[in-house]
Amino acid sequence: RTLEHPFIVRRYDLEQQGELVFLVMDWIEGKNLRQHITALRRPLTLDETANMLQPVCSALSFTHQNGVYHCDIKPANIMLHVDGRVLLTDFGVARLATEIFSGGTPAYMAPEQVQEQAVGAHTDIYALGVTLYESLSGGVMPFRGDSESSQGSTQS
Repeated sequence: RTLEHPFIVRRYDLEQQGELVFLVMDWIEGKNLRQHITALRRPLTLDETANMLQPVCSALSFTHQNGVYHCDIKPANIMLHVDGRVLLTDFGVARLATEIFSGGTPAYMAPEQVQEQAVGAHTDIYALGVTLYESLSGGVMPFRGDSESSQGSTQS
């Protein structure tokens, strides 16, 4: 399924050469939000966070209206182009509304992903909340995500 939206990295094709499988997609010159948070060495301000996550919310609203759920929202999948654009990438684990999926990045996984229940818009919103927390805390995670019974982080 093609998702064309101004805040989503465009994917053109899935190719295979021998055992090598690869995606053909837009090249984004810049860094991801994870790299940005690490380089800043401080929490993002409310305005900085809002400016970065608003395009992500727009992209998610679009995908959700089309019955597609990203299922791996995290700072590493939010690209910051050198021209200031913010783009959502890596729909590699995205699922349709009717699918059950347990994949994703543990620290960002909603309870329904861990429990292998049906995913939905709430799945992405949960991960967006973890991303919001991480942005406003300067990289501190609310949960470690080591297992489905992870406790809160001891970082401060």
